[in-house]
Amino acid sequence: MSSLPSNPSPAFVRRNPHIYGNVAFKQPVLSGPVALEILESAKESKRIRQPKPVKLNATETRALEWLRGRYPGATIHVHAKIYVLALGVKYTPEFTAHVDGRETAWEVKGKHIWDDAVVKIKMAARVFNDTKWVLIWEDGGWMEQVVES
Repeated sequence: MSSLPSNPSPAFVRRNPHIYGNVAFKQPVLSGPVALEILESAKESKRIRQPKPVKLNATETRALEWLRGRYPGATIHVHAKIYVLALGVKYTPEFTAHVDGRETAWEVKGKHIWDDAVVKIKMAARVFNDTKWVLIWEDGGWMEQVVES
């Protein structure tokens, strides 16, 4: 068997705890307030991985404002649900909300819509037929199409 690398990266050490044990990777020696800040942050272990905040593009931002104006009493969630359509196939609509007592999911598209997006929203409408699926796009004003199962 070959010898261990003399200069392993932190990622390599984390991926190989059976070789290196459960020891934290040692950072290079630093001095000053930066070193203290690094050491303090290393002491805090995060148990729950938090997702990064959702960033909407310009079209999605305009669509969200339009939906909020159209359904003022509804709480519209952004990228909040992931629908599992098949083994390894997941779909996340842009917006979901309860409207008129029914779960509604909106997919926002720009000028072009790719084939895989069409297939996924059609499949989602068929698999989750208790949810109302709506495709919306901008063409002088907001247009919408209910996707039938």
